[in-house]
Amino acid sequence: GKGGKGGTIVGKGGLKGGEVVKGGGKGGGFGGGGDDKVNHSGVVKHFNVEKGYGFISSPSVPAGDAYFKSAEPLAIGQSVAFKLRYMPDGKPQAHEVCRAFEAGEEPVGQIRSYNQLKGFGFIKPDGKPQDIYFKKEELPEELRELSADDLVGCTVHCTVGLQKDGKPVGKSVLLMAWADPATKRPAAAMGAALEQWAAKRLRVDAQAAAGETYDGVVRSFNPNKGFGFVRPESLPSDVYFNSNALPEAYRYMDLTGATLRFALSFTPDGKPQANSLEVVAPAS
Repeated sequence: GKGGKGGTIVGKGGLKGGEVVKGGGKGGGFGGGGDDKVNHSGVVKHFNVEKGYGFISSPSVPAGDAYFKSAEPLAIGQSVAFKLRYMPDGKPQAHEVCRAFEAGEEPVGQIRSYNQLKGFGFIKPDGKPQDIYFKKEELPEELRELSADDLVGCTVHCTVGLQKDGKPVGKSVLLMAWADPATKRPAAAMGAALEQWAAKRLRVDAQAAAGETYDGVVRSFNPNKGFGFVRPESLPSDVYFNSNALPEAYRYMDLTGATLRFALSFTPDGKPQANSLEVVAPAS
């Protein structure tokens, strides 16, 4: 391969043996700095496993590839998300590099911003720097007209879709917990919509306090990450469960579509959880 301007790696058939060709220093730089709040996407063009660094090709860096370091090996062609800064010599550098979301993933995170009038917001997912955009219509109906003061910081679960540029979009956003149950304003002060949701929650709490068990169908389960969500017919939302609550024989199986029986409880911060899980019927 030959080195190009701005550190671009070009050549027939790619690079071999983990070698990196150094390129020129012109093009694409801003003399240092960059916007750490902006999320970018790209593809790993080269990665040296032994030395733990590589280069990302991205439309955000049209004049040259972005250098990055990673303790986690990344495959050539892997889609990644990252934040971008420019070094004093003008060379682009990617940081907070992580594997990009794939369609169908179901992350949990916190609402970072929400504009009720414009009808959209952003979720900051746990363990990833890449925010997830969502439209108001993806929220439960009873939450759509709430203000940013009510929703920012709330813990939510969503299903990821992808835009044409690969950026994630949140679908079927479900509320798991308010931002701060100890200091949240009373439901009456948050409008009729929230009162309706609060009434549902009180009914769920009352049922749980009675020691009842529930049956539900597993909507998603990731044995590698050790958690999933079950959808009970008699409760207003999906319920999180940890794989440790499953019988050991089922912890590494694909349980999507299986029917579980479980006891419901709430964590101190208000998140519903399924415990003492039994597999009533396997996935059909």
